[in-house]
Amino acid sequence: MDELEGRSSERLEFPSGRTVSGVSLGGYLMQVHDFSPLVRFYQCAQVGPNEVELRVVWARTPTEEERRALADALRRLTDPDTAIAIRDVTEIERFASKKAWIVRRLFDERRDEVPTEAAPGR
Repeated sequence: MDELEGRSSERLEFPSGRTVSGVSLGGYLMQVHDFSPLVRFYQCAQVGPNEVELRVVWARTPTEEERRALADALRRLTDPDTAIAIRDVTEIERFASKKAWIVRRLFDERRDEVPTEAAPGR
């Protein structure tokens, strides 16, 4: 088996063809880089073809250096020119079912809008 595929909205795809799943993101950020003492919860939203927003519930207030390190780690999984924003949040988004998501593509490449199945709370 070469790859495991779920809903396309639960996999981030970048112009180069690189992809990021919740499993690959979590393993890279929490196991390879050990951001777990700093990050309580996170979600990564692809808000444009080459733009991501990492929404973070911090375990403690991060330094600017730690914020940059987190963005740099995420950049290694995306394309080198991907715009990365770190957004501080107090809680993660959940669907109406109360299920939390880890990665979501929040736009439709064809229409540049949020697909219904990817929109939290719908």
